[in-house]
Amino acid sequence: YTLQLLHYGDAEAGELALEAAPGLAALVEGFEQQHERTLVVMGGDSFLAGPFLNAGADPALNALAAVGVAAPGRANLAMHNLIGVEAAAVGHHEWDLGSGVFMEAVAPEGAWGGANYPLVSLNLDSQNDSAAAARVTAVARDDEASAVPEASTVRSRLVPATVVVKGGEKIGLIGVTTPLLAQLSRPTGTVAVGGGVVDLDALAQLIQPWIDELESEGADKIVLLSHLRDLELERTLAGKLRGADVIVASGSGARLSDADDVAYPGQEAVAVGSYPLVTEDREGTPVLIVGTQGGMAHLGRLVVDFDLEGRVVVETLAERVADNGAFAATAAQVAAAWGVAEDAVEATAYAPGSRGARVREVTEAVRGVLEAKDREVYGYTAVHLEGERARVRSEETNLGNLTADAALAAVAGLWSEGVVSLRHAGSVHGSVGSFGGDGERAAPEAAPGKPAGAVTRLDVESVLRGDHGVMVLETTVAGLKALLEHGVSQGAGSARYPQVGGLQMAWD
Repeated sequence: YTLQLLHYGDAEAGELALEAAPGLAALVEGFEQQHERTLVVMGGDSFLAGPFLNAGADPALNALAAVGVAAPGRANLAMHNLIGVEAAAVGHHEWDLGSGVFMEAVAPEGAWGGANYPLVSLNLDSQNDSAAAARVTAVARDDEASAVPEASTVRSRLVPATVVVKGGEKIGLIGVTTPLLAQLSRPTGTVAVGGGVVDLDALAQLIQPWIDELESEGADKIVLLSHLRDLELERTLAGKLRGADVIVASGSGARLSDADDVAYPGQEAVAVGSYPLVTEDREGTPVLIVGTQGGMAHLGRLVVDFDLEGRVVVETLAERVADNGAFAATAAQVAAAWGVAEDAVEATAYAPGSRGARVREVTEAVRGVLEAKDREVYGYTAVHLEGERARVRSEETNLGNLTADAALAAVAGLWSEGVVSLRHAGSVHGSVGSFGGDGERAAPEAAPGKPAGAVTRLDVESVLRGDHGVMVLETTVAGLKALLEHGVSQGAGSARYPQVGGLQMAWD
């Protein structure tokens, strides 16, 4: 049995998605033509607070058939619907503006059909969250007495697990959300079970009964949609489970790739491992881990064989290097997926009614809303302001300095003595500037209504999409050192990595 799994995650649409998202949709449609048994999933963070999400509430989007009724986040979910997502994990950024905004985006309303897929997570408790509780569908874990619902029957619902049928075979889907949800976002009542601590043994004890349930109902191919924000956690978790065949790892922005993969222009071309990562479960059975960078600029593609008992056939992966990997949503990759010349892409992959064309309708409507913000100039820079995820979470950057210094300026006059500023790197999402043809970083280029070097309202809102405000506190020298130790306690690459103002530090 051969399955084509198409996946993306960390779909935190920003300005990059204006160009990339239509290509992502076109890739999905092109690849689907090559394999009848195709499953499309999304690994969480359906949206992120910021300009793109806010644009979904602009009345101009009411005219789009894919939206119909404008509200924050609906433009994002409309793209996922058009791309063909069949199930999505529940991440942490969906909750940034509270449960109400998240559920309003997900739920059908009038001409808005809601999320056309279930949102899957087995470790969320929403009983004290009136907004989210209304969207939860309880699923019994009782072997064959009652069936885990098929995905098409629980669209726009929160479920612990679901099933899809491809080629007459049941595929089980389960999802997990980071236990650190309350520390990372702002749900209003929903909690992650065991929240505050990532205990993989406890998490495995929650997951395993659902794998067993799905297997008891005849689903011997299990895909885990994992939003743990750390690829190493997913790798370790795999060894504590039995029966999970593929883990779609999301939340970390980690890109797995093979030898023929390239990065989307403007994103760091750094892969953290091979695609797919091959590991084993607790019984020594192969498990595959896949993941891509976010921003809707890459599509993961895994064409995988299963034996008659539903186990992954590792031996055939070597034959599928050309098929598998992280595909950048560029015109060249779209042309290859559709089997046409690059100059024929517009007439084929983006023909009227195609997924690429319909997603482009959404992105162009959002672009119109954002362009007005991009004409509000806040200041100027002669250099590229560096906020690339891999850099800002590992080293001091000029944009990190600037945002930390901005916090100092915001509280100036409140204190008679000097203050210092700490900003967690996870609150910085992207850079301000341009990239040359060779990838060289440069200051922002001139554009209609925007002079060269200008930093606009849109730039600020985009790079600070993850901003959670400023808190002012008094501490001691020892307390400051403890804060800094916490910031580097997970090493480079962590969202808690500190960008600082008013001080210098070194660490090892």
